[in-house]
Amino acid sequence: MQTPNRALPRPLLLLIVIGVLAGLVGNVLRYRVEARNRRVELGIEWHEVAQLAAMSGKSPTDTLKEFKERGVSGLIVQEDTFASLEQSGEITRSKTGEHGAFDVESKELQQRIQETLKSRNLVLNFEVLEKLDVSTLQKRYPALTSFHCNSLPSPSIILSPVPYTYLHTAGIGLPPEAIKAAKELGLQIVARTANFPGVTPTTAQAHLKSLKEQGAQIVIFTGEEVLGYRGLETEVAQLLRDPKAPAKEGDLPSSGIAFGAVEFGKQKGDAQIALHLRGDFIRVHSIQIAEMATMTDKEVVERYVRAGQERNIRFLYVRLLTQAGADPIGENLRYLDKIVRGLKSGTKWTGGGLDTGTANRFPDPAIPRPLFALIGLGIAGGLMWMLHCIAPLSKAFEIRGTVLLTLLCGGLCYWSEQGREYVALLAGIAFPTIACLRVFPDLISETVAPDSPVQAFRKAFRALLHASMITSLGIVMVASVLATRPFMMHVKQYLGIKAQHLIPLLIVATFAFLGGAARENEDYRAFKRRIRARIQQIANEPARFGVLLVSLLVIVFLAFVVARTGNDSGAGASGIEMKLRAVLEKVLVVRPRTKEFLFGHPFFLVGLALCWRGKRSLGLPLFVFGCIGQVSLLNTFCHIHTPLTISFWRDIIGLVLGTILAWIAFQFVGRSR
Repeated sequence: MQTPNRALPRPLLLLIVIGVLAGLVGNVLRYRVEARNRRVELGIEWHEVAQLAAMSGKSPTDTLKEFKERGVSGLIVQEDTFASLEQSGEITRSKTGEHGAFDVESKELQQRIQETLKSRNLVLNFEVLEKLDVSTLQKRYPALTSFHCNSLPSPSIILSPVPYTYLHTAGIGLPPEAIKAAKELGLQIVARTANFPGVTPTTAQAHLKSLKEQGAQIVIFTGEEVLGYRGLETEVAQLLRDPKAPAKEGDLPSSGIAFGAVEFGKQKGDAQIALHLRGDFIRVHSIQIAEMATMTDKEVVERYVRAGQERNIRFLYVRLLTQAGADPIGENLRYLDKIVRGLKSGTKWTGGGLDTGTANRFPDPAIPRPLFALIGLGIAGGLMWMLHCIAPLSKAFEIRGTVLLTLLCGGLCYWSEQGREYVALLAGIAFPTIACLRVFPDLISETVAPDSPVQAFRKAFRALLHASMITSLGIVMVASVLATRPFMMHVKQYLGIKAQHLIPLLIVATFAFLGGAARENEDYRAFKRRIRARIQQIANEPARFGVLLVSLLVIVFLAFVVARTGNDSGAGASGIEMKLRAVLEKVLVVRPRTKEFLFGHPFFLVGLALCWRGKRSLGLPLFVFGCIGQVSLLNTFCHIHTPLTISFWRDIIGLVLGTILAWIAFQFVGRSR
């Protein structure tokens, strides 16, 4: 038997219908943006190409051409430094004290060094000496008087007074041979450059302009910090914005280069630049060299494919297999083929079918603010529905509460993106709570015979579908009210993820102890008397070891699951779980969430079925824990950087697998009287 829940008032039903319809429109706009940007760029490093070419006895350009034919469209070029040029033998350094002199035979390299250092204001005095004049040199540069100038070849660049420790990692432009090869093959140039001391808005602008003139379309910063850290992230973001985007008065002009934001990179200052750009950049997925050493080729391919299909990553920074054996180029060609096939596998309805080519900035869905406001009305209706399910409300309270919440939620959604974050959190709490309270199992009368096992499980399955349909109302609105580019590009994340998981469970658990929520035709006084009597009954009831043990286990499970939520959770996945995930990823379209199919839905179904079998003391704690499944159903769609189709399949597969596991478990625990 099920708690006779009170009927939903028509005004609240109207608000929810309006919100759901507006949410459907918003999700259509979001889906169109996701469907239009399905091209993933594969980028490889120039120095790895050159290394493989040397190992195979081929030219870097010919090697790069083979890689292009297998889907590579971007060439990642690391900026030269004094240290790298010295290591390659293109310059020779002699030094005395902190200062130094460099023998630079190439006129082109001389000019490149001069222009780069001038643009960065790194060197206060430097000179190209065509003829060596020892006396002039000693007069102009007293710090070099003990230097054996007669051994200094000509022409040379004299650096003073900047210490070499500042200069040895200073970038001095992209290697011309890499730029030439990329342009010949029509590849997009991705510059890798580092921050430098004394950077100013002027020098940052000059530096990015120089990279653009050399042909760079994307910049991925190298080192532990981005250009302009710390204090100039706003100005650097202005330089990296889309030149077609409207600029505010006083903004620096766009350099025309896009910012490549590395997923999980955690460089100092990258979050600030991404926040200022509000998603106007290209998301990059890379695997660190140290990680590559611990992964199999198959694992590497699967990780790149998942990044493209499941997280809106549009640039894959592919590390080549530089330890590839007797046929290094052939091995890498096969490796690239696997990545491309993985991206193209499946269809757009299952998150696959991606194309390869040049990456583009992700457009904004441009959902109108009035549409956000209408969604806010629906969420306001949901909040009042939750209160209506919890306790009987007077007519006056319902009217005043509905008006107040409508104005508050509608206004916040219309005027502020941060306001929409708070409203989305309220929706994430309200709708799973309603879903669980609407199917809450009531006490079974002693005069009513328990259901048969089959009847009990059927009723539980119908209750799961009923609850999931209510949760889906919240899903439609939350997935749309947060559908802006900062969320789609993972600059911003769903607010209060732990609260969204914990609060619905606490509400349901509270009413599990108090005998259920509000009932049909029950006024507030009767509700209050019933709750008070139930509290008195619990206080007078002797403790039972079995009930206490089950309740304790449920609390431990809940604490563990909540600890696992969020991107920075303290509890990681176990080795067994990681293996299970790997298996599911291979055999299913999308891997469902563990907390849903392995715990939430099975506990929800088995708990309800046990209650209707007359085993309420065991079934009710299981049901309370199982409510995490409804919470997770909605939370899946709160990952706005995950495409809608992926989230849809993740929830559907989780429901199917959870039902199957519940039926198997119920065969062992639900058949005995």
